[in-house]
Amino acid sequence: MRKFPVPATIACLLSVAACQTDTASLRPATTNTSSVNGAAPPQGFRCPPAGTVVNFDRGGFNHYLRVEADDPAVCVLTSASGARFRNLFNLVSLPAMDEAAARRSLAQLWPLEPGKTASFTSLARTTSGNTAIFTDRWLVARREGLLVGGETRDTVVLERSSEGAVDNVSAANYTFWLDAETGALLKMTYSVIRGNAAGIAPFEATRIRVPRQPG
Repeated sequence: MRKFPVPATIACLLSVAACQTDTASLRPATTNTSSVNGAAPPQGFRCPPAGTVVNFDRGGFNHYLRVEADDPAVCVLTSASGARFRNLFNLVSLPAMDEAAARRSLAQLWPLEPGKTASFTSLARTTSGNTAIFTDRWLVARREGLLVGGETRDTVVLERSSEGAVDNVSAANYTFWLDAETGALLKMTYSVIRGNAAGIAPFEATRIRVPRQPG
């Protein structure tokens, strides 16, 4: 059974099949990667400023440290546990079995404008060691105000559907709120269509701290 951590960054090619447990990733750790380091990020993408900290209603936080030196599409951050993560587009925790496909497809969402879509085949390693295959579909749904710590933040809302591509027994929908100013993940909700999502929990930011930028 897959266990889902909360809270998490938007490192979240989530499925209802297999995942690691930590507060900064909703994605299973894998050892087989197809890295495309050094590629320029899509127009409009940027990692949250170094030093940005997001606290969540379920405890814990995400602390954004820096942009990966040789890959500006990858954000480096740490969670309350002290573990460090590398997140492609601040959406996919690396390493990932399907990194190349995720990189190509999700790049189409930027600049984040309502109506943009992306889809690809997502892979995840189950706890039994098998590879689960999912069809992932993403949509930039809308702009929306979100109250965080008494302040209304402008957010971009992304919707993701994930469906088992082989046995069709697992399917779920997820909604993510990205801070429009910084790109940080502020909220996640989900609904299970088919399968078992034990261990998944929604989360929402209670505070965001963004360091003062020079100039």
